Amino acid sequence: MLQVVPPVLVVPEYLHIYFDRTLKLEDVEYSEEEQEEDEALMNALWPRAINNSTLIVMVVNMGQINLTLNSIESIRRQGRLDNFFLFCLSQDVCDLLQRHPHWKIPSAMVPLHWLDTDLRDTLTGGSLRKDYDWGGQKYILITNIKQVVVLRLLKEGFSVILTDADVVWMKQGVVENLLGMAKETPSQVFFGSQENYMPDFLEPMVNSGFYLVRPTELTLKLFDLTVANQIVRHGNLASQHVMNQAMDILGMKTNGIHHRSSKFLDRDQYANGFDFFLEKTPQSKNITPFTVHPNYIVGKANKEVTLREFGLWFLTDSNSAPPAILEEPAPPATKDPASLVTEEPSLSPTKLVPALSS
Repeated sequence: MLQVVPPVLVVPEYLHIYFDRTLKLEDVEYSEEEQEEDEALMNALWPRAINNSTLIVMVVNMGQINLTLNSIESIRRQGRLDNFFLFCLSQDVCDLLQRHPHWKIPSAMVPLHWLDTDLRDTLTGGSLRKDYDWGGQKYILITNIKQVVVLRLLKEGFSVILTDADVVWMKQGVVENLLGMAKETPSQVFFGSQENYMPDFLEPMVNSGFYLVRPTELTLKLFDLTVANQIVRHGNLASQHVMNQAMDILGMKTNGIHHRSSKFLDRDQYANGFDFFLEKTPQSKNITPFTVHPNYIVGKANKEVTLREFGLWFLTDSNSAPPAILEEPAPPATKDPASLVTEEPSLSPTKLVPALSS
C-alpha cells in the first residue's frame, strides 16, 4: 500500500540566513524567592482555566489602556472574565484594574526573571505609559514579551488563548468555537488568526495577536525557537515575523511536514483590520466575525475612532479609565480612511537584520 508523504516545505534561502534554527533557550535555575513567586502565580491561574486547561491571556502596558478596557469589556460580555488573566507590563495597569469598581480584573506583573536583559530593561528602564510608534524598537520589545509569557504558561501545562489588547470579541461563542475545533481535531495544536498575504512568507501568515495554542513538544519548540530568535535580534524584527519564520522552519504551514498540526482560522470569522475595516469582506458575505483585530490602523486615537464608527466601542464614563491617569493626551484622530491604515512592512532580504556573527 502506498503511503502519501506530505512534501517537505522549501523555505526561502534568506530565511535560513537570517533565522538561526539551532538556537535554544538555556535552562535557568531560579532562586527560591523566584520559584515561590511563580508558584503563587500559578496557584492564582489554575482555578481560572477552562476545564482545568485553557486560560485567556492578555499582556498590556498603560500606553493603550482604554483600548485594553474596551477589549476586556467585549470579553466580559461573553461571560469569560472568570477565565481571563491579564499580565501587566507596569504596576499602574495592575493597580487600575484591581481598584476600578467596574473591573477588579485579576492581574499580575510579568515576572522579571522570565525575561532576558533587553526585555527586563524595557520594563524597568522607563515609562510604559506611552503609545510607542508602531514598528519601532521599543514597540517591538514590548510585543515580544507576549510570546515569552505564552511559552512560560505552555511549560506549566496550560493551553492559552492569547488575545491582543485591541482585539474586540464581537460574536458570542468565541471560546466555544475555538475549543470545539480543538476537540474535533485533537492532532491540531495551534489555531491562529491570519494576516493578509505577504510575498516574503509562505501563505498563510499567522497574526500573533490572536491564537489558541496547546502545550505539546512541537509548540514548546515553536515558542522556544521564537523567543530565542527574538532575544538575539534585540528588538530589530517584530515578534510576529519571527514566529512565522519559526513556523516555516518547523514545517507548520500549508505544505510542511507538520502542517496537520496547525489550523489557520477563517479570516471572515476571525477578521484582521484590513479585511474588516477596509475591504469589509465579512460584511459583504453577511458574516459577523467572532473577533475583529484593528491592526493596520495606526495609533490609539485612530483605532478608537474607527471602533466607534463600526459600533465596536463599549466604554462609558463608568467603565473607562479615568483621564487623569493617562500621562499624555492621545493625538487627534483623523477621519481620512487612507491615513488610518498602514500596510505590514514587506520583509525582503534587504530589510531583514544582518546575519549574526558567531
